[in-house]
Amino acid sequence: MNKELNNAIENNETICEENHAAVEHCVASLDSEINNINDVIREMQYIQKKMEWNRICAIEDKVDRINDKLNLILKKLGG
Repeated sequence: MNKELNNAIENNETICEENHAAVEHCVASLDSEINNINDVIREMQYIQKKMEWNRICAIEDKVDRINDKLNLILKKLGG
């Protein structure tokens, strides 16, 4: 259980770091690349896609852990 908790904490920290990096990218581009509303929209879409990808990866990790547990249960049941 501690291993799973540690993995979940590490995964959450990674997601937070990646989200923070995406926001930093947007802020940095505000200083140099933003010239009109379309640039703002493009940067906002970039952040949204990055955050959605991070959520998808977190869900995939959870599904993998559930599958591992189910496989262990099946193995113990002789399946």
